[in-house]
Amino acid sequence: MLPFLLLTYMPLLKDFHLTVHNTLIDEAARKVSMHLTSSATTAIGDYSNEYMVTLHLTEHGRKVDRFQEFADSKYSGEFLAKLHDKANS
Repeated sequence: MLPFLLLTYMPLLKDFHLTVHNTLIDEAARKVSMHLTSSATTAIGDYSNEYMVTLHLTEHGRKVDRFQEFADSKYSGEFLAKLHDKANS
């Protein structure tokens, strides 16, 4: 879902900013987890969301093997649908 959202909606989010609040590194499990919030301005008002992200790293820890994101998808879906409608009107 993330690549689709980035390609489709990022041009409509002005001054998009991510803030990292916590980072947890588990070297033995090759995982990095982060708690983040975002903010941006749009044609229909301010956007913000909260995320938990986990990066699963390769054996040598140099590349991301898998990416997991948990966000308020109900809010995002509703907001981005309105933003999409505004952009296409």
